[in-house]
Amino acid sequence: MGLNALTISFFGTILFTLIEAWGAWDQKKEIWRKKSGVSVPVSLFIFNLFIFAVIFTYGISINSLALMFSGAVMAPIHIPILIGLYRFKGFSSQEKIFFWAMLLIFLVDVLLPYKAFFFFSLSLIYIGVAILQPYEIWKEKSSGAVSVKMLWSYWVGTTFWIIYGFSFNNLPLKITSSLYLLVTTVTIILWYKYRSRTQHL
Repeated sequence: MGLNALTISFFGTILFTLIEAWGAWDQKKEIWRKKSGVSVPVSLFIFNLFIFAVIFTYGISINSLALMFSGAVMAPIHIPILIGLYRFKGFSSQEKIFFWAMLLIFLVDVLLPYKAFFFFSLSLIYIGVAILQPYEIWKEKSSGAVSVKMLWSYWVGTTFWIIYGFSFNNLPLKITSSLYLLVTTVTIILWYKYRSRTQHL
C-alpha cells in the first residue's frame, strides 16, 4: 500500500506539474501577445520564480524526483514571463529590490543546509504574496493580461495537493493548499467579473 501511494503521488505530481506548466506558459503568451502586464503582479511572479527554484533544491536534499521535476520545469517558465513584464510593464524600485532580495535568499538556500526551513517558510509566505493577484484585478477593474488558463490550471493543481495533504495527513500542506485554493477561486471569480473591461487590450 505504501508503494502504491508513493507511486500515485509521484505520477500525480508529474501530471499536475505539467498542467500548471501549460497554464504558466499560456500566461507568458498572454503577456507577449497583448504586449501588456495589466493586472499581472510583478512581485508574485518574482516570488514564483524563486520558490520553484527552492522547491528544486529541496527536492535534491530529500532525493525527491517529483519535487526536482516540479522545480526544474516551473522555474524556467517564469523567466520569459518576467522578461515580458519588465518590457511591457516595467519594474518599480520596490519590485527591483524584491527581485534581488529573493535572489539573495535563494543563494543562501543553496549554500546552507536548511533546505526544509526555506521550503516551508516560503510556502507559508506564498499565501500572502498570492493575494496580490486578485487584488491587482480588483484594483484595475480588469482581467488585463492575466491568463484564465493559468488560473484554472493552478486551481486544478492545488486541488490535487489538498487531496494529497489530507490523504497523508500532512497538516502544513492541508493548510497552505486550502488557503491557496481559496485565493485562486476568488481570483477566477474576479477574472470573469472584469474580463469585459479588457477588450481594448
